Amino acid sequence: MTRRIAIATALVIFVLVAGWYMGFYRPESGHIKALQSKQQEAQANLAQLDARYSQLVRSQRQLPAERADLARLERLVPNGPELDRLVTGLYAAAATAGVQLTSISSPAPAGYGPGSGSAGPAPAQLQLTLQVSGTPGEIEDLVRVLGSAPRLFVVDSFGLALAPVAAGPRAGAGSSQTGTSISLRAFYALPNADSPAS
Repeated sequence: MTRRIAIATALVIFVLVAGWYMGFYRPESGHIKALQSKQQEAQANLAQLDARYSQLVRSQRQLPAERADLARLERLVPNGPELDRLVTGLYAAAATAGVQLTSISSPAPAGYGPGSGSAGPAPAQLQLTLQVSGTPGEIEDLVRVLGSAPRLFVVDSFGLALAPVAAGPRAGAGSSQTGTSISLRAFYALPNADSPAS
């Protein structure tokens, strides 16, 4: 009799434990695991947001300098080719460097003239070839002057042809005159562009 009571008690306890496990513990355990997974995902998102926030703070600190650079670039890239000012500026740069500018050649500017279509936002490039004569030092001075000109120039290449000449006012004894071809690019904003420096 006592044995039957013990077996019955054990069965009741087993049923209660099984019911508690299946009805409460197991669902709650799955719910806890789901919450832990969401917590890990939230922590990962928080780390990404922290990194993004730090990047935005750095960008905000750099914004004044970037705006100043943009304003400077807009001044260096005029609205249109402005060929008259371009030619005048090149002759002034040559005079400053002490070289003789003998010729300027260039194809027609893009986006201007008959049949030119709507332009995109990027600045256009004006390919230029300068023929100059002067000493190697004077040619180097010309490149430096162009680098600090009030318009954006990029010197792509230049070729030197040395020939001995009589010493001039800026040339020392035994110096050589060079006939130099300089390839460079000037930039300008196309029609309908939002910003010259865009």
